[in-house]
Amino acid sequence: LGDAMEEDPTAPVATLVRTPGAPASLPSIITFSLQSASISVGRIDSNNVVLDDKKISKVHCRLTLRTCKQKGADNGVVMRRLFIKDSSSFGTFVNGQALPKEQWVMLQEGEVIGLR
Repeated sequence: LGDAMEEDPTAPVATLVRTPGAPASLPSIITFSLQSASISVGRIDSNNVVLDDKKISKVHCRLTLRTCKQKGADNGVVMRRLFIKDSSSFGTFVNGQALPKEQWVMLQEGEVIGLR
């Protein structure tokens, strides 16, 4: 990877894909870039992803792309990771496991996010 200043800030870095069985009202793909690195999901219109469901909190969860250097790497390897934080009343889940409230948790490729 080149210097962050040389990179296209609009280039996709990570994506979320709607899984089968998820509500059709969800976007089929949500793309994260350096320019668009955070989204909120919830019931109110100010969220990036709005879900009109009474079980969904006003701001149910947030996802953010973070850039960091790899631990122990002397060559300055830059890594980008997607994190999620639950702010809901009823829960946000990754692979069926409830997330702790108001704590950022790193997502791994292929993990499934659920909202309740």
